[in-house]
Amino acid sequence: MVTAAVRRTFKLTEEETDEIIALAEEEVKAAVSLYQFTRLIDKGFSYEKKKHIVELLWNVVFADAEMEKHEEYLVRKIADLLHVSHSDFIATKLKAREESLRKG
Repeated sequence: MVTAAVRRTFKLTEEETDEIIALAEEEVKAAVSLYQFTRLIDKGFSYEKKKHIVELLWNVVFADAEMEKHEEYLVRKIADLLHVSHSDFIATKLKAREESLRKG
């Protein structure tokens, strides 16, 4: 699900996507906070693109038709770091949940 979302969103080839995912996994191993991952996105992306990222995160959360408490916390934390409003956080959550139920 994540790989397909990255490929589709950024219009990458399969090889480019695999390389980015591998690099991301290496970075995560050395990470100490989410800030280092969200800082550049927050500064360089438009509000609409940041909101779209939050929606993609919700799509991943609902991919297995279950939402764990820690998943919601993580999306909320990232949305806060990207300065996405609470109302847009909720709207993207509801949209992703509805899409998940339709695919069902």
